[in-house]
Amino acid sequence: IRKALRHRRKLLPRALDVTANTHPTNEANFEGPDGIILARARTLPLTVEGLELGPRSFAQTNARVASALYEQAALWASQPFTDGRLPESLWDLYCGVGGFALACARAWFPRVTGVEVSSGAISSAISAARHAGLSRSAASFIADDATAWARAQSPEDVPDVLVVNQTRRGIG
Repeated sequence: IRKALRHRRKLLPRALDVTANTHPTNEANFEGPDGIILARARTLPLTVEGLELGPRSFAQTNARVASALYEQAALWASQPFTDGRLPESLWDLYCGVGGFALACARAWFPRVTGVEVSSGAISSAISAARHAGLSRSAASFIADDATAWARAQSPEDVPDVLVVNQTRRGIG
């Protein structure tokens, strides 16, 4: 693959990132456990929420649709409760690179927490949060299994709002 990379760059000069992923077993997964970065760029910049997409990360491919989706979710999440109280905390489970959590934090949601199993995706979310000037108390991101993490939290820590953007195989 590395030998052919120079030729592939000539064929696709606008390609910013090149990775290879191996599948040790024959199964219906998009990615195997081993990703090999073959280009200098380690992430792809996205035009949504200041996000960067790294290997083994997921984001909506249509930036306009993703942006509108994130904005709509932030609008819904920030609506007052029937007693007039505003929601203060939000969990974005299976957050990927943090699109929903970041949009909600930027919409002045007091505390958001994104949880995603991919440490690369979480690194992208943290980078985007810092770039947006969000403090760690306002937007925190955790690399962990979202279902296991949520189940391990105490009842007092259950958020006012829950965003679930689970994987294709479904929520745990």
